[in-house]
Amino acid sequence: MTENSNWHLDKKVPIGLIITIGLQIFFGVWFAAKLDSRVDANERMLLEKSENEYTKADKEFQDYKILLNVQSLDKVNAKLDQMAIDISDIKVAVSAKNRKTPELGG
Repeated sequence: MTENSNWHLDKKVPIGLIITIGLQIFFGVWFAAKLDSRVDANERMLLEKSENEYTKADKEFQDYKILLNVQSLDKVNAKLDQMAIDISDIKVAVSAKNRKTPELGG
């Protein structure tokens, strides 16, 4: 057997094998390209979804803070209303007392 260091293709290799290998290479590259585009699309979808969820959670948190502020303001308003009633009662009591007691200096 003689060793030939040069690679060569002789007529013993069927053309069907060459075509099959060529098609496998072509479709392998095509599949990889499609896979890459699908991965990119999924990545964009996940980013949009996470941004939407973050925005939704942030909005819910802001709504919760507003609700707490409204509740606090309602409590403050109730206390102010009670204080106004108490001040009015004090004014009435002072006026009544001033009418009942004669002035000392005069």
